[in-house]
Amino acid sequence: MRLGDAEAMYSYASDPEVTRYVLWEPYGSIEESENFLRFAGEGYERGDFGGWGILLKASGDFVGTCGMEAAPGHSRAELGYVLAWKHWGRGLMPEALRRVVHFCFERMDLTRVEARCWRRPVFLTKAPCAGASTSRAPTRT
Repeated sequence: MRLGDAEAMYSYASDPEVTRYVLWEPYGSIEESENFLRFAGEGYERGDFGGWGILLKASGDFVGTCGMEAAPGHSRAELGYVLAWKHWGRGLMPEALRRVVHFCFERMDLTRVEARCWRRPVFLTKAPCAGASTSRAPTRT
């Protein structure tokens, strides 16, 4: 993610339909996107994990973010993700989440990856998944 992605981020982060499913309010200005991207960039510079941007393969357009909040001391992480509405239902998020889950299990050696849904939590362990994007993400057995 780069500061140059602020306009694209604002286009989905200000959309009430998209932000209905996240834990933050719709962005009211492009400056909120810029602030988030600066915060993520500063985290990268410190060696902290800041998540990943989601880019379309064909055009390189920035259309969302995904990542996790890790608690390595507890061997777990919680997924977080958001995608521009016009790209919902195209298989982008399950593809991105597969990579994040793989990173959590293989690179961070975590034993549990969770995703929170408004109606019920989703746990990616030996139990089956629920939720639209997470239902196609891998489970670890």
